[in-house]
Amino acid sequence: MNANTCTIIHIEDDSVWRDLAESVLTPLSWVRKYAAFPTAIDGLAGARRLRPDCVLLDLNLPEADGFDVADELVRVAPGVRILLMSARTDDAALARLKLPHIGGLIWKSATVAEQLPVALREVAEGRKYFPTEVKDSVRRLRADSQAFFKILSDREIGLLPLFGLGLSDKEIA
Repeated sequence: MNANTCTIIHIEDDSVWRDLAESVLTPLSWVRKYAAFPTAIDGLAGARRLRPDCVLLDLNLPEADGFDVADELVRVAPGVRILLMSARTDDAALARLKLPHIGGLIWKSATVAEQLPVALREVAEGRKYFPTEVKDSVRRLRADSQAFFKILSDREIGLLPLFGLGLSDKEIA
């Protein structure tokens, strides 16, 4: 953040969530600029151009995996802080929350309007933000002796999305 203000971009394909975030964030005195983008490509271009302090990012983008977008965001806008806002509650998403550039996660729910300003301010100031329900889900996953990340190697986990695309062994190699 620059002094006490923050430039935020929001990458979200659903106009309902974009509109909600805009209505919650733009009136805040510490939000210097807010811009929303409906696709990963547009959002990454916006990040290059605007150099945001924070990115509010959906994980379920039709043309890209949100975690891949997050990885690219830290390359195109070094120092950016990322808050995920998603409906994804699956184990694969929960396991990736430990990535250093992920500042927090709030689930799309009836409490987003209340959580969003608090979560984004925490992340903007360099802290992590995970509400109780997210922390509880992560604890449950870590306690599970059969959790996929305890059985598979990092390399095997990295290959799973390629298998999911239906690629052959030769194509993956």
